[in-house]
Amino acid sequence: MNKKISELNTLIGIISKIDSLRYGYFVDPEGLNRAVAKLSLPGIKSIWKKARKEIGEFSRSLAKSKKFRKYSMISILLKFFALISVTTILLSFTLVYYKPEYFPMLKPFVTPFFTIIFMVLIPNVYVITDYFVRRYVKNYLRGLGVKERKRLKSVINELVLILIKEAKKANIDRKKLEIKTFYADYNNLEVIKKPGLLRETYVTIPKF
Repeated sequence: MNKKISELNTLIGIISKIDSLRYGYFVDPEGLNRAVAKLSLPGIKSIWKKARKEIGEFSRSLAKSKKFRKYSMISILLKFFALISVTTILLSFTLVYYKPEYFPMLKPFVTPFFTIIFMVLIPNVYVITDYFVRRYVKNYLRGLGVKERKRLKSVINELVLILIKEAKKANIDRKKLEIKTFYADYNNLEVIKKPGLLRETYVTIPKF
C-alpha cells in the first residue's frame, strides 16, 4: 500500500509539472524522466513517450535563448548572495547575543546599515530578478505553440485516468490525491479550491 501511495504521489507531481509547462513555467525534462522511470504503473511509459517530445522541444527552444541564459545566471548568483547575506546577519546577531565578547569583531555586521543591505536589499533584488526571469520564461513558452500545449493537455488527461484506475484498485480516498494545476479544463479533475491571493493554482482531485 505504501509503495502504491508513493507511486501515485509521484504521478501527481508529474501531472502538476506538465501542467506548469503547459502554463508557461520551465520544467526540467531530465527530472521528469527520472520521476517516470521510477514508476511501474501500467501504461505510464507509453503515455510518457507522447509528452517527452513536446517537453524536449520546449526545453531546447528555451535553452537557445541568450536572454534566458543571462537572466538565469544572474538569478542564481543573486540567490547565492541572498542566502549568504541572510545567514551572515543571523549568525552575527546570534553570536553577539550568546557571546558578547565577539561584539567588537562583529560590530559592522549588526549595524542598521549592514542589516538593511544584507537582510532587505540583496534578498529583494534577488526576488525581483527571479520574478522577471520567470515572467520572461512564461511569456516565451506561451508563444511556442498552441498545438504542443493541446497535446500536453491530452497527456495529462491520460495520466489522470491512470491515477484514477490505480487509486480505485488500491481503495485510496480521492480526497488524499490533491493536484495543483494552473488549468481547470481537464476531463476528470474536480476543482475543490480556486486560485487566491496567496495561491496561483487550482487545487483539484480526481473524479471517481
